[in-house]
Amino acid sequence: QQAIAAAPSWQSQVHLSANIVTELNFWKESLISLNSRCCDVQKPPSFLHVIASDASDSGVGSLLNNLHTKALRLLSEEEKQKHSTYRELLAVSHALKSFLPKISHSRVKLLLDNQSAARIIEVGSMKPELHALAMEIFFTCLHNGISLAAQWIPRELNEAADSASREA
Repeated sequence: QQAIAAAPSWQSQVHLSANIVTELNFWKESLISLNSRCCDVQKPPSFLHVIASDASDSGVGSLLNNLHTKALRLLSEEEKQKHSTYRELLAVSHALKSFLPKISHSRVKLLLDNQSAARIIEVGSMKPELHALAMEIFFTCLHNGISLAAQWIPRELNEAADSASREA
């Protein structure tokens, strides 16, 4: 979209970055199967799980079903320098992969105290770095039969995940 908007005319050639080519190939290969995904009433997800996730300046932490099942990870020095929304998406990706044996083929509600991250999980981002993480989350869910619904919650309702992110 940005490349087209920056072109001098509709007839101009547009350079496509690797990220754009990857996304175009994704849509080319997946549009039909993904479009019908929401209509597949033959195989409803089996169980509802809740993951509360958060990121701090030093680590990421998530809890599964408000139990003592945690996914913790320290951030690298490079990751610590990233925007908080990036770290929040990283926390979600880590949580999904960590809890995969328990959440595969199920409905998962994801609780986040970052509105931007919740929105990006649902629709992607114009920022390539954030969009890449959103796509990683999407594909993790797609390949493991996870129906993910991200929901923003106020920070004071996400204290357990906040605490977990500082334990890492």
